[in-house]
Amino acid sequence: MKFDLMREFREHLRSEYGKNTADKYYFAVKSLFDGLNFDSAQEICGEEVQRRMAKVKTKNDYSAAKCGLKQFSACFPAFDLPGESFFSEGSKHKRNFKKRIFEPVKLDTIKRKINGMQNNRLKIAYRLMLASGARVSEVAALKSEDIEIDGYNVSIRIENGKGGKSRVISNIEDEYLSRELPRLMEASAAGENIFDSAGHMKNEAGELGLECHDLRRAFSKVYLRRQKEAAPDYETAKQNVMDAMGHESYRTTKRYIKRKIEI
Repeated sequence: MKFDLMREFREHLRSEYGKNTADKYYFAVKSLFDGLNFDSAQEICGEEVQRRMAKVKTKNDYSAAKCGLKQFSACFPAFDLPGESFFSEGSKHKRNFKKRIFEPVKLDTIKRKINGMQNNRLKIAYRLMLASGARVSEVAALKSEDIEIDGYNVSIRIENGKGGKSRVISNIEDEYLSRELPRLMEASAAGENIFDSAGHMKNEAGELGLECHDLRRAFSKVYLRRQKEAAPDYETAKQNVMDAMGHESYRTTKRYIKRKIEI
């Protein structure tokens, strides 16, 4: 089955590389294979893989996909790996991703750009970041067992977040997430990350004219406004926002709130 192959592929990568490189190659290949149905490596259509490789936008993503496919072929020799000439020619037409200097953005603009996306996996990931304040690396590491859904409420468990800290983000109210997340979870094998790599999500956000941290900044402002109304005093409101963001100091949280995200 497809999930069994991908699980074996991931184990192969982790035996060859460190965690970050293994994850980068794994998610690059997983993204290429998204929507394909196969029970064995030889059932994967080589021409379809080449068509999808041609749509990869940046050199970094193309290189990760190329290396990932080569390792997939090493793991499953029956896979129809494109030739080296295909990879060399394709790389010539890719551009390097450059971090842009972003102008202040409005929350409505952020939402409009996310909701207009065709890639449902990325749309869910970005909406989850915006609704929870979770870091892109934390969302990238989520597995099905880290997510609980009760009606329109979503809770996520962050394991080994920044600084090795863990926390639970509860009461994330989003009807779209409560409807679409279960479908994504069902399509993922147990123990498998359900979203793309952090690097890929950052690159795709850049294509929208956003940074993933824009979503976290917007969350901090929206959540502080809510806490000012719900908490008994301002100090409690600040503490609640700081806890939700996973910060030890409110000075760090304040830097997010002061950034020019118009809500």
